[in-house]
Amino acid sequence: MFALQGGEVTWRAELWRGLAGFAAFTLVPRLGLPPEASGTEAAPLLGRQLWWATTAALTASGLALLAYGRQWAWSVLAVLLIRLAPPLGRTAACRNGAHRALGSAGQGRRSHRGCKLSLVPGRSRIAESGMTHLLLHRRTLLTAVASAAMPRVAAAAQAPDLPFIVLGDWGREGAHEQRAVGVTMGRAASASGSRFTLNVGDNFYEDGVSGIDDPQWADSFERIYDDPALSTPWYSILGNHDYRGNIDAQLRYRGSARWHMPARYYARTETLPDGTRVDFFHIDTSPFVLSYRGTKVRIDGEDIAAQLRWLEHALAASTATWRIVVGHHPVYTTTGGKHDTPELIMHVQPLLARYNVQMYFGGHVHNLQETDVDSVRYVTSGAGSKLGRVKAVERAGFAVERHGFVVARLSRDALRLQYVDVDGRVLRESILQRT
Repeated sequence: MFALQGGEVTWRAELWRGLAGFAAFTLVPRLGLPPEASGTEAAPLLGRQLWWATTAALTASGLALLAYGRQWAWSVLAVLLIRLAPPLGRTAACRNGAHRALGSAGQGRRSHRGCKLSLVPGRSRIAESGMTHLLLHRRTLLTAVASAAMPRVAAAAQAPDLPFIVLGDWGREGAHEQRAVGVTMGRAASASGSRFTLNVGDNFYEDGVSGIDDPQWADSFERIYDDPALSTPWYSILGNHDYRGNIDAQLRYRGSARWHMPARYYARTETLPDGTRVDFFHIDTSPFVLSYRGTKVRIDGEDIAAQLRWLEHALAASTATWRIVVGHHPVYTTTGGKHDTPELIMHVQPLLARYNVQMYFGGHVHNLQETDVDSVRYVTSGAGSKLGRVKAVERAGFAVERHGFVVARLSRDALRLQYVDVDGRVLRESILQRT
């Protein structure tokens, strides 16, 4: 444009124009966005467009006045425009109807000051870089600040569905991002109104717990998942690392009311607000794995035939709308190969198919995965602390090498899943329709 009008084009001038464009259209609009927790509703499209357009226009005007203004008054006005661009952009969005979607922090007032716009964050790179101890504390601080800035959602009873968290492979005294994942989990549980946590095993590394007074109860559980939103029940099962320690201690632990492991395997029922029943079948998968026999994973003597009889009887007796099985080891995975469990494919998968189980939640593989085989969706949520590599994919689906967990919302007709990483970014959303 300047060349056509006879202006001089130099690399310095073009560099400054490029930086100005970046500031106007990317940097300053991003500075105005509040943090968003997983499970919260995003602002309407119109609100997001007005926010960005207004902020970008005001910033561009301010930068132009700085560059071409000839009097000091223009410079003062330019600084004011740039400084006020984000809040003015938000006000414009609120005045044009965005406040009708998200309200004023639950108060029901049509006040522009109370308008809360929450924009969906960009998709993260599906890769994991090495994180230092300093970054762990940085992430914890950032997620804590974001949590304090957001309105807490305490209306779980008002939700028409059943929200819950799925987590596995976690207990490392806060190391390997466990503490940071716990902070983000608390924020997500609060935002979604989570009713409980499905804990899919490998609760304490490397060798389980020694007893009910083992320090790991405090250092790897109570002090890590200390957000009030995570004080709901933790329905827990055993993993192979738990079998290296005192199993009876995990069955008997009563250090907090939220820990629930009444037996090695058990069933329970949840009821949605509309009366829809959901049956959960928590199974003990380690005794099935032949390679554990005679090792530190002390499964010898466990009667898998008795467990299979129990599982078949419980599934056959279920009249619930949804039937969900929870186990530590996955049956099928997206990555396949050694991550599948042949013993479960042989013994458990036929029961899932025969009795119309819709969902299987597992862990053991230290990442996040989802795949469908036949009529069952298999979800792996094993990224609570130390990560495992995603090297290859053998099945259609999803696999990501990121610390995180799953946020689930179950209604009468659908199960909605969000795969959330340690920074609170939603890496994938999927819906399983009831058949």
